[in-house]
Amino acid sequence: MPLKNRGNEETMEEVARRVAMYVWQEDAMLQCLALLIKDSIVVELQSIIESNKAVIIKLQESLEERDKRIGKLESQLTKKTDELEQYQWRQCLCIFGVKEEVGKDTDKIAIDVAEKIGVKLELADIDRSHRVGVRREDKVRPVIIKFTSYRKRSEVFRNKRLLKQTGVTVREDLTKIQHKLLMDCITKYGVGNVWTTDGVIIVKIGEAKVRVTCEDDIPRH
Repeated sequence: MPLKNRGNEETMEEVARRVAMYVWQEDAMLQCLALLIKDSIVVELQSIIESNKAVIIKLQESLEERDKRIGKLESQLTKKTDELEQYQWRQCLCIFGVKEEVGKDTDKIAIDVAEKIGVKLELADIDRSHRVGVRREDKVRPVIIKFTSYRKRSEVFRNKRLLKQTGVTVREDLTKIQHKLLMDCITKYGVGNVWTTDGVIIVKIGEAKVRVTCEDDIPRH
């Protein structure tokens, strides 16, 4: 029990309560308290925001790193798939420049072209052959030949240089990706400095020969 001094005098507790009541009724005091609370809340919110900002930055960096890894994997997968497709076509060659004639057998075209370059080609050496693309009056479609023997295919391709000045050319059958790379290289370095060997694009720059299997391999100078 709080002690009373004497008579009807207020206890110390009552006095303190009454003083506090008067003090808190003062506008200045309330405003001061409000500012203190506001500053405390602002400081705490800033701390929370900074903490969350650091977490968000880490998440963004993590996502960017993940996207880079995914992009690299996609690029590697595309390259491997293209290499596999190109390997499956290793026994094919395309003949360009042979005029289309109704009823002209494409196997016979392959045999005739091989004969011109000194290669004896028989029906047994040809797995299948056909014209490529939709027939048009203003364009001669190439003939694609799949050989039963890679050795025979290589013999024909090796002697293709003997077709110069005949209007007929023999080229390797390339995937869409490799064909685009070939065209890019020819545009930059000229047709005389670019060729293919077993599906690999070779670019001659001065005395050097550069293998091109993807866009990053194309010299930038």
